[in-house]
Amino acid sequence: MGKIKYQIGITGTLVGMDLVMAQALSNSGFSCVVFRNAEDGLPNLKEELGYFYNSAANFDVKLYSSPLDFIRNARSCNVLVGFGLGFLAAVRYLYPAKFCKNFPPIMNISTGADMAEFIDSKSIKARLYKHHLYTSAFNASLPFPHTIKNSLRYKIPNSAFIPFVFPINDNEEVFFPNNKVLTLFHPTRLDWNEASNESGRNTTKGNNRFIKAYAKAIKAGVKAHCHILERGTDLENAKRLIASLGIQTYFTWHKELPREKLFNLMKMSDVIVDQFDYGGFGGIAAEAMSLGKPLITYVNKNSAVLLYGNDIPPVLNSWSEQEIFEAILKCEDRNFLIENGLQSKEWIIRHHHWRNCLDKFKYYYSLLSGETVMDYGWKKTP
Repeated sequence: MGKIKYQIGITGTLVGMDLVMAQALSNSGFSCVVFRNAEDGLPNLKEELGYFYNSAANFDVKLYSSPLDFIRNARSCNVLVGFGLGFLAAVRYLYPAKFCKNFPPIMNISTGADMAEFIDSKSIKARLYKHHLYTSAFNASLPFPHTIKNSLRYKIPNSAFIPFVFPINDNEEVFFPNNKVLTLFHPTRLDWNEASNESGRNTTKGNNRFIKAYAKAIKAGVKAHCHILERGTDLENAKRLIASLGIQTYFTWHKELPREKLFNLMKMSDVIVDQFDYGGFGGIAAEAMSLGKPLITYVNKNSAVLLYGNDIPPVLNSWSEQEIFEAILKCEDRNFLIENGLQSKEWIIRHHHWRNCLDKFKYYYSLLSGETVMDYGWKKTP
């Protein structure tokens, strides 16, 4: 394979998750490198990672200017980790290079939409993606319902469910704001497939059911206010729906927020409202729970069991308009908000903090690389 410099190389940005993964693995003692396209430039690690940045556990970032440049650099790794379509984007027309003897084994980590929706499309790129999964050493994902469906439908080999590493600040105390009214924050992009009207959509958010449930709660006498972001294909439909329900004054609209302001608005809110179609949670949910915020969202319990066993996330689990309405009513109890917020933070640390969620990754790394990085006890003798 040539001269090995790094245990792990990572490609595919996924809104900075490549850097988060590299930092977590570096914290655990791995030597890591992140590969990014030269057109994107070098990232400011302190700015992008924020409190998760650890100067005592460094990793490298290398820019590649072409597929050939990427391949040359990738050969310096024991294992190559690719988020979503990141590997295909980097290697492009030199895809066959992955079959060379001196190329490292590839661990794909599904980011959600790639396995839940993209893989079903009839495009040449989707067919190539399936071939890439079939011929890779390992395929990891989170147990979203449509990810499970497509894993079974296409018989994706060498696959397992492993937890994502989310940037969790476990040292920060939970802040409980003293809001005059119940304050909700709905940062999820607005998309219920009304504007796009495309068949085969599995990654919609179901925000329309939340808006209707929220209107019902307001009309039932709940004193509340909701902050919401101006983003998503159904933004204009959302504004029209809110106007038709006569609840415009109970919303405050925000443009896209930088990470720091997004976190601050989360901190000042009592409850975070996420998504209701997908059946699982990602970055927004994890960030909310890490701040100790109750989360109204939909998590399919049978799917979640595949990763979390009986320790199901303590979210206000809602799918229908009526269930979301009842969840909002439950949040009127300030004692419940505090209790559930603390439970949420404890749960997300237990399952997605880097100190607690890398054991499976380390095992599969050893399986692919032949390098044992944990003591599994077999060297001990009576």
